[in-house]
Amino acid sequence: MRITRDDPAVRTFDGVRAEKDRKLGRGEGMSLEDAWALLHGAERVVWILGELSYLMTERRFHIWIQGYAEREFDGPRHIAALAEAGEGLDPEAAAIFRWVAERGQLVRDGKRGEALFSVVPYVWGAMHDRCIQWMKDVVERWPAEADLGDLAPASAHARPIQAPAPDVSCRFPGALFSLDGATDFGLDALLERATYVLWQHGVSDDDLDGVFAWAPNEPDELVRGLAEWMTVTATEQEIEALQVSVPSLTEILGVDGIPSSGVVRVPLASLDSMLQGAGEFMPCTVVGRSSDTPLSAELRSAARMDFDLVFVDTKNGVPEDAAQMITNLGLTGTIVVLGEA
Repeated sequence: MRITRDDPAVRTFDGVRAEKDRKLGRGEGMSLEDAWALLHGAERVVWILGELSYLMTERRFHIWIQGYAEREFDGPRHIAALAEAGEGLDPEAAAIFRWVAERGQLVRDGKRGEALFSVVPYVWGAMHDRCIQWMKDVVERWPAEADLGDLAPASAHARPIQAPAPDVSCRFPGALFSLDGATDFGLDALLERATYVLWQHGVSDDDLDGVFAWAPNEPDELVRGLAEWMTVTATEQEIEALQVSVPSLTEILGVDGIPSSGVVRVPLASLDSMLQGAGEFMPCTVVGRSSDTPLSAELRSAARMDFDLVFVDTKNGVPEDAAQMITNLGLTGTIVVLGEA
């Protein structure tokens, strides 16, 4: 099956997503197989593409790997089949989804692992808007009678790989990195741009992983160092303008240090500004603002998502079971920020 721009939209993305959400709710206690059984047609498509896209946006690819590639449910197969079916809508966006599926399949086959921090979401992130639009186009044009479970596995595919140049001073001179005159890039945006250009050029997964593992934490150092991997056309003036220090977490939270308990107490009125500041540099979320979902359930969901930082709005109170979960989260590596009145 192939979906192209010539195929008319037969539904709205938001409408399908709303129906999927109605059937699955928050998914508490539900396995992937349970969710699959409750959904049909385009609902399955919006679910499996939406779950992957959300985790890629949050740079939590390892969570997708754990749930969709390392267990019985075959997420890579479905993503690859969808990428092949929707290639005509945006070949480059579809190619990224196909590559993501291939990384998942390698894990599934026991041929490689996937690190907690991975280059994959950065390559995907450079194409974020087009990947999201491609997902919406696939869902809206998905044939009414088609079911994802009946889609044949994608045909054999291998991403063309470029060998490094013999000149060791620049391994991939054909990959061009430019700032295009802009100097407001953060570190993550620079990494997205660089890794995507290298991926597009055909740099191997091992080399992409190597670039990501090497990447320094200062924007100007990153751009200068990239010259060993690719042709950097940024001027020295542009690079110097990138020397923006990343604020520390203690600076964002306005505290002297992080307690050994992992739990930080801050004024409730400051929670939103702190959330915004931290969100630019690390995966985080806020809980405690839902009138329909118990705080303990929100905390449990945040723990599954493996956020580095969880903000807790305490204006509705903290029940005993939630208080114990906050303590446990703090002791297991997650920093919990309690916003208190």
